[in-house]
Parts: sequence; structure tokens; C-alpha cells
Amino acid sequence: MTAQTASAASEKKLQVNITYNGTTLAFDYSAHEEGEALYKQAFHRFGVPESEQAGIALYLPDNTTEISPKVSLEQSHVQPHTTLILRGRQSGGGG
Repeated sequence: MTAQTASAASEKKLQVNITYNGTTLAFDYSAHEEGEALYKQAFHRFGVPESEQAGIALYLPDNTTEISPKVSLEQSHVQPHTTLILRGRQSGGGG
């Protein structure tokens, strides 16, 4: 693989769907981007108020594995052409 080919591959935009409150939108991302970039895109496009963002997270299609904003999307196991879920975090308290 040449340096040019490696560079082109690393910049390749991938696509993932995110669903939030019954609406699903497509998002472009790069595998090396931190999760925070995808969080920001999703909050903006879905119009999530800043006051609510801390209680909302992105989840893998299994709807239990939270995507960390501090590691790359590749490290978080985000796969192209899948649907992620943007929803409120579960409260940690027992009941």
C-alpha cells in the first residue's frame, strides 16, 4: 500500500444511522474520529438542548453498549451502515 493509498483510506468517510425519538438520520464519520465528534453532530442535527446532553448517550445496535466520547469510533466498535441509538442513560439507582 502506498502512502497516498493509506492517506486516502484513512480519510474515507463512512456512514452510520442514528435513531432518536423515532427519527433516524444518516451521519458521515471517519473511523479514527473520537466519539465526541459524532455526539456533537447528533446533538446538533436532532436539536438536543445543551441542558439535556449530559444525560443522553449513543449506544451500539445492542442498545446496551455505550459509545465513549473519548476514544475513536473504531475502538468503540462502530461499524458502517449500522443504526446507533441516541437515548437517555439509565439511572444507576436500585428500586
